[in-house]
Amino acid sequence: MQFPDSFGDLLSSPVFIISLVLVLVVVVLYFAKKKMVGPADRSPIQKVRHMHSAIKKGNQPDIPVTRSRQDIISELFESKMNKIGLEPASEAGFIPVSTGDFADYMIEHGVDPDTMRAILDDLPTLKREEMFDVVEAATEMRDVDFTNREVEEAKELALNEWKRQHRK
Repeated sequence: MQFPDSFGDLLSSPVFIISLVLVLVVVVLYFAKKKMVGPADRSPIQKVRHMHSAIKKGNQPDIPVTRSRQDIISELFESKMNKIGLEPASEAGFIPVSTGDFADYMIEHGVDPDTMRAILDDLPTLKREEMFDVVEAATEMRDVDFTNREVEEAKELALNEWKRQHRK
């Protein structure tokens, strides 16, 4: 192979022109592919970086839609039911979520299930003493019948549930 004597000869060389065109095509394709990646195609780290940069610029970040645990469990349950040929009744409502001994004990003694669900949702965020105060408040509600011994047992069950949730 013979090297060109001047820079002009190098630029007019067919090998150089083909190499330059190939490099430009690769660069253009790289940036075109990078631009084509939409928000759904981004990895979780890229999504967080995008939200962080939007916040740094003072813009409102694109907050992704999240589904509740209940929705995800219901969807999984329904898909498995459909795979085996069963169809859940449409008027059945939601699929019940299992509760622990604490919730069952409180509901048996007259605590409203919705109130109990709220207590269970807040339980991991409470401190130990706050948890005992919430249990006492629930046992003193109207239409609830607890003896002193049952209140202590409810506190013990609540403490076990609280410890279990803090181990996760």
